[in-house]
Amino acid sequence: MIDGTGTARARCVLAPNPSPMTLDGTNTWVIAEPGSPRAVVVDPGPDHDGHLHRVRDQVTAAGAVAVGPAGDILIADAGNDRVRQVGG
Repeated sequence: MIDGTGTARARCVLAPNPSPMTLDGTNTWVIAEPGSPRAVVVDPGPDHDGHLHRVRDQVTAAGAVAVGPAGDILIADAGNDRVRQVGG
């Protein structure tokens, strides 16, 4: 997937961590209701500055102003590629 692919409510950001487990990389999803100031990040991906900046760009593109303490981060499973950015 290409960054921003998805719908008005769900945007994908592909992490740069290809492997047998992630294929092309972790698909991080930014989910936000249009007009909402909050976003939900699903599977935040690896601890990679470029990826984190691209996720934040998609949060901003969705019109949200917050993620983390004022938003939510969901982990689909306990794979290392998904938990590093949230301190797991």
